[in-house]
Amino acid sequence: MPRRKNISMEDILFGVGHGRPQSVGNMEVIPLVDEGGIQDEGIDPPAVEVSTPDYGTVNIRHSGSNPTILPTGAGWVVKEAAQDHAVGSGSLVSSGESKNINTAMCIESSQGGTIKRGAHDMLILPVGLRSSALALRKERGYSKLWDSIGSFNSGYGIAGRKELVYFLKNFKKQLDQFVAEFELVSKQIGAIIMVNGKLVGVEMAPNVEYWSSIWDALIRVCYGSFAIRHAKPAYPNREPLRIEMNTLDGIRAALESSRRVQMGKTSRLLDKVRGDRLVLGTVDERMGSYQMMTVGSPGSTQLAGQMVVSESSKTAPYLSVCVKV
Repeated sequence: MPRRKNISMEDILFGVGHGRPQSVGNMEVIPLVDEGGIQDEGIDPPAVEVSTPDYGTVNIRHSGSNPTILPTGAGWVVKEAAQDHAVGSGSLVSSGESKNINTAMCIESSQGGTIKRGAHDMLILPVGLRSSALALRKERGYSKLWDSIGSFNSGYGIAGRKELVYFLKNFKKQLDQFVAEFELVSKQIGAIIMVNGKLVGVEMAPNVEYWSSIWDALIRVCYGSFAIRHAKPAYPNREPLRIEMNTLDGIRAALESSRRVQMGKTSRLLDKVRGDRLVLGTVDERMGSYQMMTVGSPGSTQLAGQMVVSESSKTAPYLSVCVKV
């Protein structure tokens, strides 16, 4: 039987509900929560040890009892004098496996040295770099993302630098704010991210523990960078309070009405997302019943990224797609 060419978001989000929207500035997050017992507890969070045996090669060592999924666009900016690295593609890593990814990329152009093995903090590449990195995921060459990083930095007023660390240092305060103000909710396994009222990304993890482990990396650098780049003064992403009676009861009624309107908008957005389809690209990796493949949206939203499907359970425990920039 030939492999199908596309999949509906309705199928991917089966058993998934949503929580109350959260917003910081011009960015809004709609939590996706497990409502149907759909979590895959057989996948560990990506708490891996990382090193770089050579420029353009990242070694991933996973000592957990279950396999893990290295997120799409994972990267490591270390304090030591070493060349920071990232991967364009996610990766499936077995329990106890030590795996070399020789299609990784350096994300700074001047610093030398290799990363010594350790549990280094992980970031996830900014939206503005992820589509370029994904397109280069099968090519070897440690400098392959430098030009894209230079263009990315120029968009933030950082001229002549092909190193991601300059962006991270210049905007540290704003990026930290996203982590501080957005909160995880009970049973959360994913999120829909919007900037200036437009869909920017859809993220879903196998289970609560996995999601908790990657949330800071997603909201801080990956999507926080996009919100900073496309900031609009006083963007109206909250439903205003319409207080008809200037009393505590009147304020409570206005707040409840505002929440109902906002949840209605959220439900309609989620219905729209569920109606989309993703075109299935190449299968990049296989591990047991799991397949990691590249996917994209053919519509006006133009999302691109990767997902993991389980042939045994017919589910999609991992999805990471964002707008192509």
